[in-house]
Amino acid sequence: MTRQRQAGYVSVVVPVVLGNGPKADALVRVLELARGFGEWTVRFTNTQDIRLRNIPEGALPQLYALLEPLREEISAPVVVNDIVSCTGADTCRLGVALSKGLATALRKALLASRLDLDRLADVSIHVTGCPNSCGQQLWADLGFAGRTLRNDRFYPGYQVFLAASRREEPRLAEAVGVLSARDVPTFVVRLLGEYLSLHDGRSFNAYLRAEERDAAVRLLEEYKQVPSFEQDKNYYFDWGAQELYTVAPRGKAECSAGLFDMIQVDIDTIAQNAKALRTETDQARRSQWVQGTVFAASRMLLVTRGLDPRSNEELFDAFIEQFIDPGYVDGRFRALVLKARNEGGADFSGDEAEALALAEAVTALYRGMDDSLQFHPKLSLEPARQASPAQPEGAALVSPFTQGASSAVPASPGGAVRKKDLRGVLCPMNFVKTKMELATMASGELLEILLDDGQPIENVPGSVRLEGHTIVSQEPVDGHWRVTIKKK
Repeated sequence: MTRQRQAGYVSVVVPVVLGNGPKADALVRVLELARGFGEWTVRFTNTQDIRLRNIPEGALPQLYALLEPLREEISAPVVVNDIVSCTGADTCRLGVALSKGLATALRKALLASRLDLDRLADVSIHVTGCPNSCGQQLWADLGFAGRTLRNDRFYPGYQVFLAASRREEPRLAEAVGVLSARDVPTFVVRLLGEYLSLHDGRSFNAYLRAEERDAAVRLLEEYKQVPSFEQDKNYYFDWGAQELYTVAPRGKAECSAGLFDMIQVDIDTIAQNAKALRTETDQARRSQWVQGTVFAASRMLLVTRGLDPRSNEELFDAFIEQFIDPGYVDGRFRALVLKARNEGGADFSGDEAEALALAEAVTALYRGMDDSLQFHPKLSLEPARQASPAQPEGAALVSPFTQGASSAVPASPGGAVRKKDLRGVLCPMNFVKTKMELATMASGELLEILLDDGQPIENVPGSVRLEGHTIVSQEPVDGHWRVTIKKK
């Protein structure tokens, strides 16, 4: 409750936990009471709550009696009730993470903690399920935006944002790192606990904008290593999910978000390795950074070919076959890739410049990829010849260059319907393979694909339609689906 400037009137906030409407009957009775006090009484806040304005103080007992069925929700501390979440991958085509599931886990973790939550009433925690800002993660003390992360497997994660300034000198929150979805609740409880332990009267936002910000970032680093699937399978399930995490698309944008997130993981790894090489003096460690760079560069674009190798040997062989042999990447790098393939733990002394040049060439190739996932070899080779291992910190691995038109490709002979069996191919690989096939066809030609039931048939046709192509037919056949596509 907040007293208004008008004498005898107050405003009351009715919490709506995670944006989900409270018990309908109770809410209707509250709104009927509020309607009796004039127009413009009900407001919806940017923290997903309901604010009732212009309530006479004398009506408070009646109002509180009507709110009694919501006691469990309205009696919780403000920091818990005001966690903001977008709808996430539950229903949104853009979502790559179950943001409401994480927000629920955060709420439970805070309520179960021993923290004095009443002292955290001014702390804002916002969660969104993709890099967009529906959950307002850039306008929070603690913001989290869904990301697809990977080690040997994909797992759900979040970009972490700290300390938006909403009052004096307004500014958006700063991205400080990534975190697995499973570790977010523990990280939040620990960080808030460290803040409360100071007892110095500062707001949490001020705490994050002072020297303690570095402590928050160091705490984030403690969660950098994610257990393998064999060590802890929970990391590979999103909060509230019953199935292993996947980047199955609900539409074109989500497929792209998942696809590009997968590539970004390797780009980030290369940048981190390049930074480490500028200061590392131990040769064994330097060899690890070099080998890791060759690995990330070789893996980065395999997803655009619908490939997800299960071993290092398969990965390096696929990179040579798909990118070096066709001339997309200079053949001079073959020896380095084969060394990484055949000599695990080998000494890579003197290979630093070549590894960074390989990474630069592959990243340049990615920057020139067109919307059909096609590459242009000549554009990717020149940056590789100009690579230098001594780039200043923060410098980009490659310079941007103009995206070219996709190469001319032969049409299918005689106007026949081209066929592609994608049964057993998981999302988003089935969509990637469909895009690649369509890229080799002429306008007006027909492509027939076979898809499994479930997520493939739910998502791929819609994604293809959003690309501008026409779904001519879609029919079930013996437990799977046959979809015919007319290229735009």
